Amino acid sequence: MSRGFTLIELVIALVIIAIIAAFALPYYQEMVRKSRRNDAVLMMAKIQLAEEKWRVNNNSYSNALSAMGFNLAGDAIKTKHGYYNILIKSPTATSYRITATAIKGSSQALDQGCTTLVMTISNKQTTHSPPACWPK
Repeated sequence: MSRGFTLIELVIALVIIAIIAAFALPYYQEMVRKSRRNDAVLMMAKIQLAEEKWRVNNNSYSNALSAMGFNLAGDAIKTKHGYYNILIKSPTATSYRITATAIKGSSQALDQGCTTLVMTISNKQTTHSPPACWPK
């Protein structure tokens, strides 16, 4: 008497695995996108700290990222895995804006509604947009 699995049993097992994978894969991809977005947020926070240190020693904020000790790729900082370009815009004596834009062609460009993150610092007040894209 031989023991083993029939073809029907193997097909049923494969179907069950495929159904589980169909639900798990989109969830996994969303978690990866959130993790990469958090990498960009962390880099923006590091820039914010560097800007405050810069302002203590100078009369205004700066967009000279290399002078603040950041390694540049072109004119922008690239996050750890290269999914965002991060730039400082419109620095003055009291305000500046940091933007993180998902690199076109990267999987992060599919992060609906969160492809551009903006941190605005004005008169010591910090605002984030879009709010839903920032960690709580």
